[in-house]
Amino acid sequence: PVADAQALVEAARTRLRLWGVDTEQIATIEREGRAALHCVGYSPVRWQLDGEVLDDLVGHSGQEAALEVLATFLPRQVVDSLLAVLRRVELQASSLTLEPIAAMEATIPADLRRMNLALVDIGAGTSDIALTRSGSVCAYAMVTEAGDEITEHLCDHYLLEFSEAERLKREVETTGAAPLAFTTLLGQALKRPAAEVRGVLAPAVEKLAAAIAERIRSLNHGAPRAVVMVGGGSATPGLGPQLARALELEPERVGVRGPGTIPELEDPTGVLGGIEAVTPLGIALAALRGRSLDFFNVKVNGQSVQLLVLQSNSTVFDALVSAGHEIKRLVPRPGQAVTYTVQGKLQVLRGTLGTPAVIRLNHQPATLDSPLAEGDALSVTEAVDGEDARLDLQAVPRPAGPVWCNINDRHADLNLVLALQGEPITPDQALPDRAALEWVSDQTLGELCPELSAAETETAFQVRLNGEVRRLDAKRLTINANQSPVGTDYRPRPDDRISWSRSGGALHVQDLVGT
Repeated sequence: PVADAQALVEAARTRLRLWGVDTEQIATIEREGRAALHCVGYSPVRWQLDGEVLDDLVGHSGQEAALEVLATFLPRQVVDSLLAVLRRVELQASSLTLEPIAAMEATIPADLRRMNLALVDIGAGTSDIALTRSGSVCAYAMVTEAGDEITEHLCDHYLLEFSEAERLKREVETTGAAPLAFTTLLGQALKRPAAEVRGVLAPAVEKLAAAIAERIRSLNHGAPRAVVMVGGGSATPGLGPQLARALELEPERVGVRGPGTIPELEDPTGVLGGIEAVTPLGIALAALRGRSLDFFNVKVNGQSVQLLVLQSNSTVFDALVSAGHEIKRLVPRPGQAVTYTVQGKLQVLRGTLGTPAVIRLNHQPATLDSPLAEGDALSVTEAVDGEDARLDLQAVPRPAGPVWCNINDRHADLNLVLALQGEPITPDQALPDRAALEWVSDQTLGELCPELSAAETETAFQVRLNGEVRRLDAKRLTINANQSPVGTDYRPRPDDRISWSRSGGALHVQDLVGT
C-alpha cells in the first residue's frame, strides 16, 4: 500500500539522519540513487531467525531469516578518484573498506561490541568514529578535524614549516621536561621548554576533542561507556584527557588500543606495534576475513573499469556509469513534432525516433541489466537522437481524387496550391509550428470564372462629383462563398459553394454622396 511505502521511506530518512547523513546527501541518495553513490562498506547490525535475535545465522535452520545492515555510501567521485590514483601508479584495487570498519575489525572483537563503546580513528585529515551497542556496530560518523589541525596550530604559532611542526608535535610527548629544538621558516634555531609547547598545543587539542565529543554525543544520544582511540593522531599530547573531560567520563575510560590484541598478527620486524598501524592492519584483516568489498575488472570501449562486487550482481549499467557514460545518452531522444491545421483540422507531423545505442558484451548483444563477470569486455555506441520534424510543402499530403467547387450550380475543377494566411507557399519554404494552412485554387475567382470578371466590368461607370471622378456600379454585383460575401480575388477552396448575381436599379443622389 502507498501509505506503507511512504512510512518506509520516512523511516529510512530518519535513520539516515540518525547516522549523521545531512539533508543534502539524503536528497542526493533519493534523486540519483546508485548512479551517484557507491556502497563502500557495511556492517551487520542484527540477525534474526524466525523472530529470534542470533549472533550469526550460519549453522541454523528456520523458516524466515532477517538481517539489519548498516551500509555506508560515498559519492561516486570519491571512489573514482581513489581508483584513478591507483591507476596512475599502475596498481589495481582488490578490495575496499572504510577506515572505522577496519579499525573495529582490529581492535574491538565481536564479544566486546555488546558494550556501548566509541572507537575513534584519528588520522591526519579526519577523525572516523564507530559506535557499538548490543553486539553490533550501530553508527559510523566522521569529523573533518584531526592531527593536521594540531600541526597547523604549531606552524602558525612558531612560524614553522609543516614537516618541522609535525616532528615537534611527535617529540613533545617523548622528551619529558627537556627543551625542544626547532628551526623556524626564517631559519632561526630556537629552543623551547616542552611544557611551553604543550601549552601552545592545548587550545587546538581542546578544540579537536570538543568536535569529536560533540559528534559522539549526537550519534549515541549521550556519552558511551568508554572510548578507544587508534590512529597516529590519537598520540597527540593531552588528547585523551581532553576527550574524557568533554564527554564527562573518567580519564581511565578513554585510552588507546594497539595491534597487540590481533590474534592473527605475527610481527617479527616489530614495526607494526604502534597505534598508527591499527587501521592498515584492520584493512588487511577485513580482506582476509572476507568482510571487505572486492573489485573485479571489465573493459568498456577498451577502457579498464573496476567494479565493486555486491553479491556478484554487477551489471552493464554499473560498468557504464563507472566508465563515465551518461545513461540518458543510451536512449535516443525523439525529434520534436510539429502541429498544424489544414482546412481547420489539426494534424501532427512527428520527428524521427532516432537510433538506439548498441551494447555488446563479449561481441554479443546485451542490455543494461546483463550481468558481468571478471574480464568481460563491453562495447557501446551511443544513441543518435531523432531529427525534428520539418514542415514544408512536401510534408503536407494533398487531397485525394478530383477536387472541385460549385459556382452557380456548376462544377468547376480546381488545381490546388497550399496557402498560409491566404498566400501560396513555395516548395522550399519552411513553415512554422502551429501553421494554419489551406488548400486553395491556384486561380482567383475572377480568373477561374471569366464571365464574372466581365459582369463586374459591365456594371461600372464613372461620374464627376465636384470635379472629382467617381466609379459607380449601375448594377449591384453580389458574390457569396458558402453564404459569406467575397470578391473576385477570392481563391476557391475544395467543396466551396459559390453564387454570384447582378441586380439593377436606379441610382439616387444618396448613392452618389455615399461614395
